[in-house]
Amino acid sequence: MNLKQKRVLPILAQVLAASISLYVLVISVGKTEIKSVLEETFNHRNVTARQRVIYSWDKDKVRIYQYSHSTFTGCEYTNCLLTYSSNPDDTKYADVVLVDFRSSQNVAQLLRLIKQNTAQDTVWLLDGLESPRYHWFKWRDFFNDFDGAITYTRDAAVYRPYGQLVQLNSSEVQIKSIYNTRKTKGAFAYVSNCFSGGYNRLKLMRQLGEYIDVDIYGGCTGRRPCALGDWGCEARLHAQYHFYLSWENSLCKDYITEKFWKVLSTDGYYIPVALGGLTLEEYTSVAPPNSFLHLYNFSSVAELGGYMKTLMANREAFDQYNAWRSSFKIQMYSEIKLCKLCEIANNPSKFKRKHSNMAKKFNSPMNCREIPQYQSFWYSLLNVLL
Repeated sequence: MNLKQKRVLPILAQVLAASISLYVLVISVGKTEIKSVLEETFNHRNVTARQRVIYSWDKDKVRIYQYSHSTFTGCEYTNCLLTYSSNPDDTKYADVVLVDFRSSQNVAQLLRLIKQNTAQDTVWLLDGLESPRYHWFKWRDFFNDFDGAITYTRDAAVYRPYGQLVQLNSSEVQIKSIYNTRKTKGAFAYVSNCFSGGYNRLKLMRQLGEYIDVDIYGGCTGRRPCALGDWGCEARLHAQYHFYLSWENSLCKDYITEKFWKVLSTDGYYIPVALGGLTLEEYTSVAPPNSFLHLYNFSSVAELGGYMKTLMANREAFDQYNAWRSSFKIQMYSEIKLCKLCEIANNPSKFKRKHSNMAKKFNSPMNCREIPQYQSFWYSLLNVLL
């Protein structure tokens, strides 16, 4: 190393040290500024007129919400921001906090945050569409710490069904009576999950197959009639059937999923044969008039199978179950009620603990029924262990 290089090195070292110090200073100031902006914008104790914050634990859920409603335009309240943060402590700036039933967050950490926010007006909502049989065990000790839920039950703080009935407007084309054309097969179903809570779904389907032809496809049976993604093949196949078995994996209050609503929304014109919910009224109150069969309406599987065979042999009677299509249509996965969330954010005292009896509403044994004669051995054992 020559003399010139020896003189330059200390200067470079000083320049580098000064640059690092400046960078640290900028970052520190930046963080302070960001924190002060958050506090000034979101802390409702200090700001009277401000933007309300709806905070989600789930980043993907925020994308789904924003896809459904890009803004709050058209809502009664429009001063809301839907956001996500990777820092749980940011919940202290929120007016509404959404926690997905399937959240991977530590429930103990969630409980700590909820307890810390009890003195504030923050409204904590569980968000999800799963059966309580699948999330009750995880959340059973924490339900009553939440203020309500966004879910499919009709008494939820924010009602969000899998599907809903919509009246056709005058410009929409009415369907002609061609429902039974080219139908030669009985009933079919897709079952991906062999496990079902409260009854043995496969066993019951196979018993129905003693009275009417039943084809069971999907991962549970390994039968795949069409290549993955071959929608044309599936449409041609499905059009041959008269019925689809819309049998839920759990028989719980208001739990009516896409298994039922998708059948009504398609143009295959097969009749859904439902099994779900606690009562038949849960279906008749939301479904199109005279649009489905339900096992609860029959004294036995044999009686149901006999009636299905009668409909297959009587085109006019079969068509009556699709007559509703001339007046209504089905909207799948009803719009996420962002307007309702913004209303809650602006009026927290009206919703805080108004729906707090969550343990009772989502307690699996109380809100789900069983068909003992069709229970599987493993499900019965699970009930004993829990």
